[in-house]
Amino acid sequence: MTFTSTIYSRKILTVVLLIYFLNYFLHGAFNEIFSLNSQLVLKDLEFWRLFTYPLTLSSIESLILLIFSFYFIAPMLESKINTISLGLVTFVLIISFGIIHTLVFWNGEITLTGAEGISIAILALHSLFEPRKKVKVNYLPPIPIVIISMFFVFLWITLKYVQSIHNIEYFVQSSLSLAFGITFALLIFVHLVTIRKIFAKGDKDLLKEFQKIDEAKKYAVVREGFTDRYKIEDEFDDYPSYESIEYSETRLNEILDKIIEHGKDSLTYEEIKFLENYSRLLK
Repeated sequence: MTFTSTIYSRKILTVVLLIYFLNYFLHGAFNEIFSLNSQLVLKDLEFWRLFTYPLTLSSIESLILLIFSFYFIAPMLESKINTISLGLVTFVLIISFGIIHTLVFWNGEITLTGAEGISIAILALHSLFEPRKKVKVNYLPPIPIVIISMFFVFLWITLKYVQSIHNIEYFVQSSLSLAFGITFALLIFVHLVTIRKIFAKGDKDLLKEFQKIDEAKKYAVVREGFTDRYKIEDEFDDYPSYESIEYSETRLNEILDKIIEHGKDSLTYEEIKFLENYSRLLK
């Protein structure tokens, strides 16, 4: 089965939106099960909350950010780093942010819901990988995707600030989501780029080794009567060494007679090396 960016990113978004929809009609029943409260994790050992909190809706601005990041940006990022990598990155982001929230708000005063930190990390990671990519909207000139992403993040920050005027804890949680998203995007970007460089260097070294082998095998070619066809001999030990060959005029005359009668293509590897080495002795 071939996986494309649409299959993973947008279908996962569809599942999450469906859960949000069901949660709405169930009057927030999923929030009690999936939201992340540090005390429930540390004391009651409800560890599933470390990765189920994105399945609970935080706010309308959080929903807008999630849809933009996973419907428009995540598919492009997925085509850049492949489906499996994006899946692993998303999983690491969810678990990491869950652990950080649990440690920072260990007293359980703030409950984590929504996928704001993950959405911001996806936007930031795409901006790092493709900072110059643009999108054309109708008759407008091409707009850098980085600018569009910054607009949505700015819109999210503004709405969060308005709502947190009378709730400082709400603002602290939003600030943590923003800091987490940007910081982990940078860390993941550096990690992925480093891995690519390591593999690229390994591929180059492997290519050089193959080139060395090819060069060595060129000296083990036995012509079979055609100038454009070669039989590669892999067993080098069967051929006599430079020192073991007896460079006599009798042997030279035999080879020259063979060339006159059958042509140069009839020479064996040993005979070719004999002529090459014999010519060096005469210099």
